[in-house]
Amino acid sequence: MSRVRPHAKIHTSIRYHQKTAAIWTDPVLRGMYVELLRIATERYAGRTKNGCILSSQDLCYVTGCDRASGAVQRIQKLVRYIGKDGELDLRSNSVSPLTLTWLSPDPQLTRTRRAPEWHLSIPNFERKQGFTGKEPDTSDSDSDSNSHTDIREEPAPETGTAQTACEKEEPELVLTPTEPSQPSAHARFVAFWCKEYERVHGLKYRFVRGKDGKLVKEMLATYGEDKLSRSRITRSALAYLENKDDDLAAKSGWSLGVFVQFRLQGLMLKEIGADEVEQTKKKRQEQQELDRASRHLEDISGGITETMPS
Repeated sequence: MSRVRPHAKIHTSIRYHQKTAAIWTDPVLRGMYVELLRIATERYAGRTKNGCILSSQDLCYVTGCDRASGAVQRIQKLVRYIGKDGELDLRSNSVSPLTLTWLSPDPQLTRTRRAPEWHLSIPNFERKQGFTGKEPDTSDSDSDSNSHTDIREEPAPETGTAQTACEKEEPELVLTPTEPSQPSAHARFVAFWCKEYERVHGLKYRFVRGKDGKLVKEMLATYGEDKLSRSRITRSALAYLENKDDDLAAKSGWSLGVFVQFRLQGLMLKEIGADEVEQTKKKRQEQQELDRASRHLEDISGGITETMPS
């Protein structure tokens, strides 16, 4: 029997299930949910009573926040959060069956456990996943052949029937590594803007995902996402960022809002005019080369006619 690599399963009905439908409509919640499933599988949650321990770094990585306090606030939109008082935080707006519990430090481990930790609980994780993390070696004994062996090494009940019923209940989507897709025009412009802003002004741009993201989306929808349009937009953005004589831009800190709402159209017209001038110049050069070549051919043909005997 070939060894199955650790993986997480997501049922296709998650998009429509009443307990998880809200996750799939929000890309941020969707990403956090999938990453939590991956971490739980990686840490053998199926062998530890359907749960695992998360550190501050784990929460920051899952949510994309720099601080644990911000990560806890953001993840409360996804999970039921039980805080330091041991009671459910009323601010948590859970859209999933996951539960996150704050762990109080052990007095005997005060020196070793300095950073806070949380316990992530995923109901029925072992039954729904049908996988307990690292599969045991089947060559040692017959008792190890059961994939649902408990961590206490007690004889586990026969789960073949329950697992088969779970598998037949609905189709499953297995998450497997795929080749990274090409970034969208939106993502490429955001990366370009932040990189050039830091290069020109020496500071990182504070990109507001909601407001600035909407501006970029409307900008690309208005001026186009093709290669030529994107080239004109990036050249206009670079001219805007490097213009130190623009008082309005300087007062706003060369913000993206001023660029899109007040400066982009004029800069785009200049770029379009420059492109037209460049195209006209290029066509004129091509025509001159054609005329020069035709005159050269005429001279050659005239010389050949003169040398031919009458």
